[in-house]
Amino acid sequence: MSGEKFNKYIDRRNFLKLSGLFLSIPLLNACRFFSPNYTFPVTIVGANSKTGHLLRENKFPAPVKTIIENTIIVGGGISGLSAARWLKKNNFHDFKLFELDTKTGGNSKSGENRISKYPFAAHYLPIPNENFPELIEFLHEHKIITGFDSSGLPLYDEYFICFEPQERFFYRGIWHDGLPPKSGLNESEVLEINRFSEITENYKNKIGKDNKPAFTIPLELSSTDEEFLSLDKITIAEYLRNNEFKSDFLGWYLNYCCKDDFGSTIENTSAWAAIHYFASRNGKAANALSSDVLVWPEGNQFLAAKLEKEISNHLKTEYLTYRVERYGNQWICFVYDVKNKESIKYVCQNIILASPQFVNKKILAFDTGIDFNTLNYYPWLVANISIKNKKSLNGAEDLCWDNVLYSSKSLGYVNACHQSIDSSKSETVITYYYNFSESDPKTERESIYSKDDNYWKEFIVNDLKKAHPKIEESITEIEINILGHGMISPSKNFRSEPSRKILEAGFENLYFAHSDVSGISIFEQAFYRGIAAAKQLLKNRTHDKL
Repeated sequence: MSGEKFNKYIDRRNFLKLSGLFLSIPLLNACRFFSPNYTFPVTIVGANSKTGHLLRENKFPAPVKTIIENTIIVGGGISGLSAARWLKKNNFHDFKLFELDTKTGGNSKSGENRISKYPFAAHYLPIPNENFPELIEFLHEHKIITGFDSSGLPLYDEYFICFEPQERFFYRGIWHDGLPPKSGLNESEVLEINRFSEITENYKNKIGKDNKPAFTIPLELSSTDEEFLSLDKITIAEYLRNNEFKSDFLGWYLNYCCKDDFGSTIENTSAWAAIHYFASRNGKAANALSSDVLVWPEGNQFLAAKLEKEISNHLKTEYLTYRVERYGNQWICFVYDVKNKESIKYVCQNIILASPQFVNKKILAFDTGIDFNTLNYYPWLVANISIKNKKSLNGAEDLCWDNVLYSSKSLGYVNACHQSIDSSKSETVITYYYNFSESDPKTERESIYSKDDNYWKEFIVNDLKKAHPKIEESITEIEINILGHGMISPSKNFRSEPSRKILEAGFENLYFAHSDVSGISIFEQAFYRGIAAAKQLLKNRTHDKL
């Protein structure tokens, strides 16, 4: 689900060759009929939400003991694991990492059945930017980068580079190669796509007066010139209207991209963030394109497992931090041990909060000055669907890694078995994504939590039937993961939001590390924020010793 391919202009000859054909083909019936006799099971997973909801009840027993610990890291997502790894790499070992779930990874967690591993959410990593040596080093350490050529460009393990065909798009009743498609659009749609692409390509090459790139990853290394930051004062929908973009298709495509990376629509996504999506990546490799992505059957859990392995002896799972308060020049963490059903009081010098802010607002027991209401997290539904005959999904084309439907408000689905070299295997697991951001987050959450598994079975199958009319005949089971709070959504003015400035600064010996501090939730930002928090802790610790 990468937007990078957007910067490859559509050739006018391609759409002229086939546009007439597509216009003559009747639209596929929406397939709103539903067979009530589906026999495959549906399971709703995500037990961590039950543990997390203990925070809402706030009925924890009194602590049974007090433990002195130099440093506590709260949260075992990518940012927490990254912070822990960086501390350990720099010979700092006096810390513990608490994760409320049974396993680490956060939005990178995954599942597995007899067919394959599969992601619950985050599922790919684009080729990293050149200006991110810490990430390049990590990938090299774990042999994802196998070496470097004579020019210093990284060589990636080719098994991890997404195989072709990578993307396809269901539009006007036919599967098309690529997204945006290389054919099937009318001339005005192509012209608008190319005009927007020229704008983002121009931004991709711009350098600010501060000698920083206009847009890059990590986000914090981007230019702060007003020329670029002014884009944060409007939504991308406003930007399109201000610049007289009128194509429904372009609006749909950008809405898809915003939902993909930000979990929000074009009407509530910062124009700066949306353009950053297209203009921020400049990754180079000896054997891959900058638009390529690294993928694994289990998604980014593959990377989370590498991080966890480096710090496993510091990790405690099913440890729910439910209160953080000041204690003189120290901090106290009140933690609930889910397995033993007891509370523990930890007195520590430093805290790295790698938990999202919708959690932190419940556990921080002092006046932070942070307006948590300015931070939005829309809910998601992710369904892993076991398919007994993958040929039933092919249509006239090969099954791709990423499969997107124009006629759906979903994000489509990815093929978890795409990297399998066993082409004779008939079974696969597809991971279906749906973002609920049409209304306000609270309303969306209340709505999705009121539905049962039969509702979701109909919802998912009927949506996929728009492209695969008989898909129910190939489904053997569906596993659903409902995320009440997905990634942070960068609304307009997110870069200048005072609460984010507080999060960036932190408090004395308390550091915020979650990717929502950046306002954009991607693997690279979580990895960076963890390192940034760990570096600040180590710097302050060194000063204390002087």
